[in-house]
Amino acid sequence: MIPVFSKYMFGKRMTPAERLRKNQRSLDKAIRELDQLRVKLEKQEKTLIQQIKTSAQKGQMGACKIQAKDLVRTRRYIEKFYDMRTKIAMEFERENDIMEQRQEMMDDAIDDAMDVGAEEEGDEVVEQVLEEIE
Repeated sequence: MIPVFSKYMFGKRMTPAERLRKNQRSLDKAIRELDQLRVKLEKQEKTLIQQIKTSAQKGQMGACKIQAKDLVRTRRYIEKFYDMRTKIAMEFERENDIMEQRQEMMDDAIDDAMDVGAEEEGDEVVEQVLEEIE
């Protein structure tokens, strides 16, 4: 029997379902944070567009060029956030599939191990029944 302190020292072993749930929460949190940052960038994009228009109306072409570069940079960041979200979801899906395959293999191995013992016990029961009949 494992001493009680070792459970706290090494941490409780998580089942695959618990690990999956924990990873899903982490993934959801990361996606929410990415979405929040993306929304801020989209607001900044709208603000920059308005500032460019204002600068152009005032004839401030130097400021217009700087703001246009910021706008391009902001749009690239927005695209990167969309890409990151997609790649994170794809990576999680791939890892989830691998974990499910491992779980199935372990379940099959356990079932096979359990069936061997059950088969032997079944043979013994059949032998006993046959001996009783004779």
